[in-house]
Amino acid sequence: MCVEQTKEAFQNLTEEIKKSPAPDEEKQLVIGMLQEFIENLVSQDAEDLWKAGNFMQMISGYMLAPKEELYEGAFRIYSEAAEKGYPPALRSVGQCFMLGLGGPKDEIKGIEYYKQAAE
Repeated sequence: MCVEQTKEAFQNLTEEIKKSPAPDEEKQLVIGMLQEFIENLVSQDAEDLWKAGNFMQMISGYMLAPKEELYEGAFRIYSEAAEKGYPPALRSVGQCFMLGLGGPKDEIKGIEYYKQAAE
C-alpha cells in the first residue's frame, strides 16, 4: 500500500466533506477524525492501520465521495495490517474478498483469510 496515495484519498475526502450539506459541527468532527487517521497511517502499526481501514469503510456511507475509492483504500490498509498478522485485519480482508469490497469478489480467498484470523 502507498501511504501517500491513501493520505491523498483522505485529503480529497476532506475537501468533499467541506462541500457537503451536513451541519458544520458534524463536518468538523469528521474532518478532525480524518486528520487523526492521516497521522496514524505513518505509524505502520497494524492496529492503527486496521482502525484507519475501518474508518474509511465507515465514512463511505456518510459522504458524497465515491464509495469504491474508499473501499479500495480500506482494502489496501487492511491488507497491510493483515501482512503483519493482525487477526482483526485478516478478518476484514476476508470480508472484503467475500463481498467484493475494494477489490475482486473471491470467496475462496475470503475463507482463507477467515481461517488465518481464527488461528
